[in-house]
Amino acid sequence: GVGPFGGQFSSSTSEVSGNARARGGASTPDTSAGSAAASEGDGSGRSSATAAEGPLGGEVSSSESEIDGTAAAGSLAETDSTGAGSGVIGFTEDAEAEASGFGLRGPFGFVRIENAEADAERPVSLAGAFGRSGDDVDTDGDFCFFGFCP
Repeated sequence: GVGPFGGQFSSSTSEVSGNARARGGASTPDTSAGSAAASEGDGSGRSSATAAEGPLGGEVSSSESEIDGTAAAGSLAETDSTGAGSGVIGFTEDAEAEASGFGLRGPFGFVRIENAEADAERPVSLAGAFGRSGDDVDTDGDFCFFGFCP
């Protein structure tokens, strides 16, 4: 949506369990957010993305994804100067993974923060994320393969 003083906001959440698929998205002229999730059997997945721009120029993007079991989830958020994305996938019934990305640019560009965290657990799973503020990008990735979880 677009606020009364020029602020803009987009948000999207997808959540599934069992044999299901979901996707969503929202956008304004300067913000966009999209999410998707799919699961099989007893698996479940959830992803959410939020992008916002304040009336004084501050911008923030946030993305979170998590799965439990045989599932996949991912989301992406973007503003003009920030971005965030996350994606996770589980290949076995007892897989677990989560990831999150965050990017912030304060009003007039004085503060910039970017962060990404990815955590893959249990037998076979993958996780990845990024956070961007201006030209600075933080990324993180993780995987777990039958006990080999570096």
